[in-house]
Amino acid sequence: MADLHIEEFHKHCVAVLLQLYSVFPRKATVFVEDIIGPEEKDEFGLHSDLHQSCFGAMIWLADEGYLRFDATIRQEAVDQAVLTQHSFARLAKLVPEHGQSVARVLEQTLRNESSTTISRLCEEYLVYD
Repeated sequence: MADLHIEEFHKHCVAVLLQLYSVFPRKATVFVEDIIGPEEKDEFGLHSDLHQSCFGAMIWLADEGYLRFDATIRQEAVDQAVLTQHSFARLAKLVPEHGQSVARVLEQTLRNESSTTISRLCEEYLVYD
């Protein structure tokens, strides 16, 4: 069984990348609340571990070259964020099924977009209940 915090990290990263992919090439503000939903701060005014993990995932994505942003808005959001060329190319890349020919992948892609990395990530990770 995978560590729960790593699964959570994957979901956060996918949600951030998907949000930026959907508006590419425009810059956007990505709010933690848009990824994990609304939450209340504790009695000391601190965010939950979930909130801090999501914000940390955004910063990690930038540190690793998957996105760029101009500034942070406290620990609430990254402002003027955009995918890097590296991450855009990887998300848009065709992903063939095991043993499937490139011609078959292209044929399926012309019919629908379910063979791109981003669509696979959406199917696998974007299940927040």
